[in-house]
Amino acid sequence: MKIEYSNLKCLSDADQIKLKSVIEGGYKKLSKQISGNTSLQVRVKVSDKGKAKRYSLYLSMNAENKIFKTKNSDSEKYGDYDITKAAHKIINHLTNEISKGLRNDVPEWKKHNIKKLFNRFF
Repeated sequence: MKIEYSNLKCLSDADQIKLKSVIEGGYKKLSKQISGNTSLQVRVKVSDKGKAKRYSLYLSMNAENKIFKTKNSDSEKYGDYDITKAAHKIINHLTNEISKGLRNDVPEWKKHNIKKLFNRFF
């Protein structure tokens, strides 16, 4: 299991433990989808806007032949005030990216132009 963290100094010890436990559990789930050697890079960014800290995470999963990246940017939709919630969101997003990237089975009707398909029948 190869997970590299960067910029963990900006988190408290309790937040580091929470983040590492969620990321390690998610990495086990992610590595089941990809065969071969994989590594995961986690970059953490903390911004102090207003009263509370807002966490942004960036993940990059390196497989043998492909790189999957996703980010949890600091916005209303992605940046989060809870580190565990932000970590779970970014793991789920990376899981979806990997499943989309590994999808090879395209149905036969999607391979062809839809106009050509209609011209055959009409």
